[in-house]
Amino acid sequence: GTGTRVNGGGLNIIFSDTNTHYRGAENYRRSGEVDPMRIPKDGYYAHRVMWNGWVDPETPAAHILGHWNYLEGVVKDVFVVANTDSVELLLNGRSLGTGTVSHHFLHAFRDVRWEPGRIEAVGRDAADREVCRASHETAGPPQALRLTRIGPDRELRADGADLLLVQVEVVDNEGRRCPTALDLVNFELEGPAEWRGGIAQGEDNYILATSLPVECGVNRVLVRSTTQAGSIRIAAAADGLEGDALALESRSVEVRDGLSTAFPDDGLAGSLDRGPTPAGNSVVPVRSAIPVRGAESSGGNPYLAFDDNEATAWTGAGPIVFHLERSAELHEITMKVGGFRARSYPIRVRVGEREVYTGATRRSLGYITLPLVPATGDRVEIELLAGSEAREAFGEITELVDQGNATTGEENVGTRELSLVEIELYEPVHSPEGDETR
Repeated sequence: GTGTRVNGGGLNIIFSDTNTHYRGAENYRRSGEVDPMRIPKDGYYAHRVMWNGWVDPETPAAHILGHWNYLEGVVKDVFVVANTDSVELLLNGRSLGTGTVSHHFLHAFRDVRWEPGRIEAVGRDAADREVCRASHETAGPPQALRLTRIGPDRELRADGADLLLVQVEVVDNEGRRCPTALDLVNFELEGPAEWRGGIAQGEDNYILATSLPVECGVNRVLVRSTTQAGSIRIAAAADGLEGDALALESRSVEVRDGLSTAFPDDGLAGSLDRGPTPAGNSVVPVRSAIPVRGAESSGGNPYLAFDDNEATAWTGAGPIVFHLERSAELHEITMKVGGFRARSYPIRVRVGEREVYTGATRRSLGYITLPLVPATGDRVEIELLAGSEAREAFGEITELVDQGNATTGEENVGTRELSLVEIELYEPVHSPEGDETR
């Protein structure tokens, strides 16, 4: 179900890139908010903007997707993820206006001509006051490599299992990362440690290699301790760039009867800074579902389209009509259609006698929301205008355990039939002043 019938919140199944569920050999590059070496991607920063509260965002924040290193003459769209009411874009201090908002968080600026310098996104509240700012700066030509230890600043334990994570970046003469750099970096390791390497795109993904490229100007490598203590040095070099080196000590670990007396989490401090879950409401309602009193159709059981059961669906060739419990100003419909990954249904939606939506439903991984021309009524008709097109939009998906999880119900839908697994109809929630809360 959707809306008021289920718990409101979010679930992030995979935080890091992985090939879990066997969803493609390159899936570990494309899923998750960080890559396999825990390097944050744009998805990480976008999620941080959208999920910085207990449920709804609490702190105004913005993130400009991508970088600001391009070639002369490039004209491109710029996208900003922000939880503010509006976003103004500045290029070298010059205003490019306010972005067009979609999906609540995405602010788009079309046909921006690149010029070197600084691009800034200024987030503003409903009173047009600046509440946050994000920026990118054009980096200069690659100048040097920079090595940085990632994680706790302590000696490595000589227990044969402790790991050192080191980040390598290509930077310009002011220390700014060069986001288009793809240089091949050659590493040297000295001392009592074992090279575990990193990962990069290639035939063997550079597994265990001592030479591997940066991607977007950055990469990371792992070194594992041995059971011998001593000085460890990691050096990095690349053609045409100044090299860098990192030195540290691994210390002996006390062993009694073959067991270490130190635990892996020793020295790692927990954080309870956020405190307990707030007692108040963490959600600002922006829409409310209107209960369906009944439904009718020329074929099939229309009740199955709103029965809170995703294992059932209404399927029919003729229109389906929903009768609401009361008249309401409808502005959105959320639905899950049969064959949602593969099927696109050309439909028409009427509220009373007024046409409020005409178009094809998009393929998805579940529920989709259709924006309606706002209209008031208690009768909603959905009609299939032509045959649906079946074409898998997300590639073959194989589930690990239950193959039944992979079905979308497409096998039960004829080419000139509409199938609704679940549907819900919404009116906007208004503030006491009469304006929408968001």
